[in-house]
Amino acid sequence: MARGEGAVAGLRSPRSGPARPQCPPGRAAHVGRRPAAALDALDGQAAHVVGHSLGGALGLELARQRPAQVQSLLVSGTVGPLSPAQARLMAWASRLPLPPGPALTLALRQFRIPARDRAWVREALAGTLVPSWQADLVRVLVSLSPPAPTGTPTLVLVGALETRSARSGAARLARTLGAPAFGVPGAGHVWNLEAPELFARTVSAWVQRDPLPPELKRLG
Repeated sequence: MARGEGAVAGLRSPRSGPARPQCPPGRAAHVGRRPAAALDALDGQAAHVVGHSLGGALGLELARQRPAQVQSLLVSGTVGPLSPAQARLMAWASRLPLPPGPALTLALRQFRIPARDRAWVREALAGTLVPSWQADLVRVLVSLSPPAPTGTPTLVLVGALETRSARSGAARLARTLGAPAFGVPGAGHVWNLEAPELFARTVSAWVQRDPLPPELKRLG
């Protein structure tokens, strides 16, 4: 979240997110119980909210709960709450007896984590493989309200190299919200790591209401 002259506040899920600085242990459900608590630190001031992946789903919830405080919303790599069918699939996958090492390697490959970031991302993801964390995560994503237009200016982004379901889900989310949607060429889920300069320019342009970078491709 950004406010004022560039002041930034962050919300991270316990056991997840960058390992810099150290994230205290906890449960994923802690984040989902009251997403609007992230805005309490702003003393009623409005903020520009940027949410990636699960953070995007929570950003949608923030805009629903506190529309007057969410000045604008940028979500990337998220399709909102899980459907019951998606929740069942995710819950089943979380119980597969895949050892942590191979599971982390698979995640790093799937998310196209740049080599320079793999060490700290591996450390950050390790805690999310705990079965109780995965179960909490499914409950959080199911409990979030379905996306709905809130009047908050919203931008939906997705990496062009994401899965087909992720790309179609982003387009569907944008239609539901009446929001513009763009793909990020040559990038996957964590394009903020793959293309940090483009990510910074995109966020800055959106917050300042400037034209978006021409590299972005509008979704059909």
